[in-house]
Amino acid sequence: MHGNAIEIKNLSVWYGNICALSDINLNIEEGDFLGIIGPNGGGKSTLLKTILGLIVPAKGTITVFGKDPSKAADQIGYVPQFSTFDHYFPANVGEVVMMGRLGRKSSFFHKYDDEDKSIVRRVMDELEVAALRKRQIGGLSGGQIQRVLIARALSVEPRVLILDEPTASVDDTSKLRIFDILKELSRKITIIIASHDMGAVSSYVKNLACLNRELHYHGEPSIGPAVIDRLYGCPVDLIAHGVPHRVLPRHMEEKHD
Repeated sequence: MHGNAIEIKNLSVWYGNICALSDINLNIEEGDFLGIIGPNGGGKSTLLKTILGLIVPAKGTITVFGKDPSKAADQIGYVPQFSTFDHYFPANVGEVVMMGRLGRKSSFFHKYDDEDKSIVRRVMDELEVAALRKRQIGGLSGGQIQRVLIARALSVEPRVLILDEPTASVDDTSKLRIFDILKELSRKITIIIASHDMGAVSSYVKNLACLNRELHYHGEPSIGPAVIDRLYGCPVDLIAHGVPHRVLPRHMEEKHD
């Protein structure tokens, strides 16, 4: 039986006089594939950054494999939102993925060894970007860049992979391929993904957390209208991609995506 990878107890985060997260209690089992959904500004990115140790909570505790997040950084791979990545960074794909190995090194000028190179080759094959090794990162499509960033996060050899809106800026074909890859990866590591794409997320993940400042639901991804009405404040219908029996409401604003 798996233990908990992450334990969150009575967690609250404030930005000045604005409450971003209120009294969150959430246990994420090792081996879980957890989707976190909720409206923009609902606290999804804040929760991920708190798990990463980038934000210190005002109240409550959070542990990653029993440690303070600041002491578990080498256990976590992180893929930030696409919009935060510099598409014109002067590096090719191989160099960007290799940078993930610096997380375990003491110096930026570390000389990569055979183990580093072997790990990077493996994750690039796994994410289907090996053929792009010499391509400049700025010349790739959105879906290709996202797979490169996932490969970079995996080169750390993490026990937990955290992704913040990984399919927000990619086409539908790339989106489904990324979710297929994540589904396969979830057989080996714990994955946490924050996304506004309720349909795709609910079709792939093992469990859902519904977050809008407060945690409205945590459990299997077959949620009903009452939960979504509390989460978004508006009942609308959505059928999850590839899962016609699983009917979810959809936020009105997303109809214009």
